[in-house]
Amino acid sequence: MANFFYTDADGNRQGPVSEQRLKELVAQRVIMPMTLLETDGGHKGVARQIPGLNFPTDEIGLFDIGFTRFFTNIYISYIWILTIILTLLSYVVCLGFLFSIAGYNLGPPGTVFVLFIVLTILVPISLLVERMSLEAIIVFFRIETHLRAIREKYEKG
Repeated sequence: MANFFYTDADGNRQGPVSEQRLKELVAQRVIMPMTLLETDGGHKGVARQIPGLNFPTDEIGLFDIGFTRFFTNIYISYIWILTIILTLLSYVVCLGFLFSIAGYNLGPPGTVFVLFIVLTILVPISLLVERMSLEAIIVFFRIETHLRAIREKYEKG
């Protein structure tokens, strides 16, 4: 059975702990889904990647009126995938529009080609800006998660 090392709320490496102790720490909310873990074999990752760890979700949800826990950390990857799909879909629609008007000779020669180049440049730039925005958002939520863990740790004594 593997032993685990984890990074606590203060950024210190803790461990080794057994898998059973790891599950206890998850139940006590010492280890959160995004807590960094390393096995004694050298594998690194976040806690949510470990099979069999059941994180408490009783306070996390869309209808948590008091905003006691945030679920943005959990669903941000789905938002990113949706952003990629919608951006590429809009690119294809715009390309279809450009090619449909190409035969009507609207504007000076080469207008459609220039619009195609501009559109092709804007798509990756827009994805880059969206990615950076989502990363900035997740940083704020991770700061809150770590500060909450620190506060809970010191409140327990």
